[in-house]
Amino acid sequence: MISRMTPIVGTPVSPLASRPAERTGARVIGLPPTDDGRQDATVAPQRQPVDGERLLFTGDHVLEGVSPVTLHGGVMERGKDILAALRAHRLAREEKVLRSLRRLAGATLDELTPVVYDDAAVERHRWAWLTLEEQLIKLARECRASERDGLWRPSHP
Repeated sequence: MISRMTPIVGTPVSPLASRPAERTGARVIGLPPTDDGRQDATVAPQRQPVDGERLLFTGDHVLEGVSPVTLHGGVMERGKDILAALRAHRLAREEKVLRSLRRLAGATLDELTPVVYDDAAVERHRWAWLTLEEQLIKLARECRASERDGLWRPSHP
């Protein structure tokens, strides 16, 4: 369930902003689309950011099927399929985190990273460590994992 939130900020504003805005009553703030033909001209913010206004830009950006911290990607022709695949990948990774916690009966982030990301190059583990930390925090908020003195455990073995 989406709770009331305000505002939704985008630069440029995504067509996907309209649905949560309608469901939550949030205002859509952002820059208007450019006229270069590369943005959806039918999507416009309710207002533009005001100079000096304090806004928090946050979210998960999906570009060409991955979630980068920076950079931009090309147009995704089958965006819904890509998002569905990305969601399935993340849910599978989350389940792998829980399985690993149960198998290890608890572990530190350093111990857990190579187990959960055994399918990723070792050079990527420092980035995977950060993602894993966020996954564990999410699981803790959902009461599915807990941490004490740096040791993470499943909430339900």
